[in-house]
Amino acid sequence: MIDSTPLINIPAATVLHRISPDHLAIPEDLPEAAKTVLTQLHRWDTDTMEHCLRVGKMCEDFGRWLNLDQDELALLRLAAYVHDAGKLRVGTDILTKDGRLTDYEYDTVKKHAEWGEVILRRAGFDQNVLAVVRGHHERWDGHGYPDGLSATDIPRAARIIALVDTLDAMSAKRSYHRRRTNFLALAEIRRCSGTQFDPELATTFIDFVCQQLTSDRRVA
Repeated sequence: MIDSTPLINIPAATVLHRISPDHLAIPEDLPEAAKTVLTQLHRWDTDTMEHCLRVGKMCEDFGRWLNLDQDELALLRLAAYVHDAGKLRVGTDILTKDGRLTDYEYDTVKKHAEWGEVILRRAGFDQNVLAVVRGHHERWDGHGYPDGLSATDIPRAARIIALVDTLDAMSAKRSYHRRRTNFLALAEIRRCSGTQFDPELATTFIDFVCQQLTSDRRVA
């Protein structure tokens, strides 16, 4: 039966599931160090691990859609799967809190980009991966963290992860916000294009998500 649900009323979580139906499986071809990080995240906070798996798979799909060369695609894929490794140092009382975070708790969460770099360096990850993980919360306008990088000073893989990471975050059910529909999630990304996000990548990402959803509906 064809799904007749209006496209804009489908939760963003459905976007991620349709594009990445096998998102909960740790890929067998990931390096052992990455599998170890994901396993540790699973033991620490399952939601964070599942988020990393969804972001990793969708980044890989988007990277292929962008026709990234083999080396850049491999970098993007690996960094995306472990981008939240630093949350291993964030208390589960914060990660699973039922309610809005305090300023102190939010500042603690923001440190995960730096902590991720430290954890992955100790695990033997390449410097390029470390730079992407450290930079995935930088903003195009320079108002991100931890280093205040802007525009193309931010590694392109980090700019891609930022888009997918945001879409997944908006799809998550939280006590302080509802899941966004496709329309609202993509509208928010478009609104933040040129400030939070690389404007060219943001436009292309919106096209990618819409194309994937359209293709899915055609074969439903």
